[in-house]
Amino acid sequence: MLEPTMTVRDEEAEASARGDVTRRGRALYEAKLKAVLEPEYNNRFVAIHPDSGEYAVADSTGNAMRAIRKSRPQGRLYLTKIGPEPEYGLTARILMADMMAGKQPK
Repeated sequence: MLEPTMTVRDEEAEASARGDVTRRGRALYEAKLKAVLEPEYNNRFVAIHPDSGEYAVADSTGNAMRAIRKSRPQGRLYLTKIGPEPEYGLTARILMADMMAGKQPK
């Protein structure tokens, strides 16, 4: 059985979708959530569903994702550490996990 493959165009669309989610999620955090969440929830994590603006806060990225998926089971999420010291490696780990799992944009 042949494995499905991605074309260059598919890969470009995937990268564009990830970039769009990151841009919109970051914009929502900066414009609306930062003032609400900081400093009370510093060093916790927030999962944001950019299409709806809904979010969930938890002690780990996994728990934040599970919490938001209860109300928003579909679509991409933007995850970030709350507070002045962002978790730069988080985005890289999530993107790598998506790539290894062969996930496609929804």
